[in-house]
Amino acid sequence: MHEFALIANIIKICEETAQKHGLNRIDTVRICIGKMRQVVPETMQFAFSVAAKETLCAAADLEMEFLPIRMRCKECRHEFFVEDKLFQCPACKSGALQVIHGQELYIKSIEGE
Repeated sequence: MHEFALIANIIKICEETAQKHGLNRIDTVRICIGKMRQVVPETMQFAFSVAAKETLCAAADLEMEFLPIRMRCKECRHEFFVEDKLFQCPACKSGALQVIHGQELYIKSIEGE
């Protein structure tokens, strides 16, 4: 359940950002998560609701956007999105792949007053 560790870091960043910009509360936290992170959305929401208590995020909504997995074949250089968890180049069938996108996890925006 690495979701709790991820959420703890997200809340810490939100609190630091809020203090830096003079916010008294945070209303919405939007995060982007690469599908290779394999997080469970329901667990993320639960972790956020638990960890946010008694912080500036206590009443905030957590919005998650999941980003697709994009790979580049090391053999033929073809770039493609991974579908159906098939990690194989559709052009040459090689399994020698480089991840371009899909491992990200970042805060897209924080809204508050």
